[in-house]
Amino acid sequence: MAIDNMWNLINSALMGFRRCFNRRAAFHNSVVIVVGFMLRSDLAGISSIIRILGLAPRGYETLIHFFRSNAWSLSTVITQWIRTIRIVFVCTGKVRGTSFKSAIS
Repeated sequence: MAIDNMWNLINSALMGFRRCFNRRAAFHNSVVIVVGFMLRSDLAGISSIIRILGLAPRGYETLIHFFRSNAWSLSTVITQWIRTIRIVFVCTGKVRGTSFKSAIS
């Protein structure tokens, strides 16, 4: 049950980033990359993501292209990241069971 709640929270947070991407494929690739970063056990970059998610090797070029794509801008993603952090942490007032204010001071 806790795993379901965790994935629901992650899904909800990631869906908030949809508006940051001009193309649906770019958004889907961003989700693959984020989930891959969360699950990978080594630091081999995109290769780690391909390996941990069991993606076809041809997906490597697609994921590499994502970082050069003009379908998104870093500043828009950063702005959404800040919004997401505020919603998840500031609204709940919790970071790992401690008060948010004490965790950042």
